[in-house]
Amino acid sequence: MKIKIKKILFPFFKERHRFLLEKWWFRLFLVVIAILIIILPFIIFFNTFNDGTQWCLDLLDYSKYGTPEFIVERENCSRISKEVFRTSLIQGISIPAIGYYFGQFVFLKVIMDFIVLGYKYKN
Repeated sequence: MKIKIKKILFPFFKERHRFLLEKWWFRLFLVVIAILIIILPFIIFFNTFNDGTQWCLDLLDYSKYGTPEFIVERENCSRISKEVFRTSLIQGISIPAIGYYFGQFVFLKVIMDFIVLGYKYKN
């Protein structure tokens, strides 16, 4: 079970990269990445949700609060916020996940395997 989770979280980390775990800067990098993976989805979600709904809320005329036209406009904003919620949630989850795996691919496959360790695997 533990090996399967490691393969899902770190698909590009192989045995030849094990020496990186001894480096302090790499462990610090892993801690920073873990913190970003936890915080970044919330930041992206709230920013995209706010950008998608704030304009509608700004257009509401609160001096007409309780009138039928205000209620219609508020319901329209509610409908828009429901639509924006779904897209913001998808963006909040997918953008960090894509960035996480793309960053692993670039660092471990391109930089480490081809540039740093490339001379060892030319056989």
